Amino acid sequence: MLQPLLRRTWAPKCKTPGMNAWERHDRLTAITALTLTPHCRKLGLHFELLDHNAKAEDFFWILFSLHCEVRRPLIVVWDRLSAHRKAARALSELKCRWVTFEYLPVSSALEPLAASR
Repeated sequence: MLQPLLRRTWAPKCKTPGMNAWERHDRLTAITALTLTPHCRKLGLHFELLDHNAKAEDFFWILFSLHCEVRRPLIVVWDRLSAHRKAARALSELKCRWVTFEYLPVSSALEPLAASR
């Protein structure tokens, strides 16, 4: 929700100003995956739209449906979001051999706020 940091209003002297604010609380989350065929080097874009914040279960089912669609082993490159790690753990516990996980390195070059500390 993008809201202005400072809101201004006016009212006659000795009257409390009234402020109406319309705040939307609905969400739209997009989970996307890029696929690359091994021989033709063709790119594919797969996405899923969710009406809530993505959880580990959502990532689990999206990877499962992506595997059913491409019918090949997957190499998944993720950041270290806790929902990603939880989904990876769940797939590892199920002994899914069709998926391999790689994680982006933690680097201060990738984190502008960490570099300023």
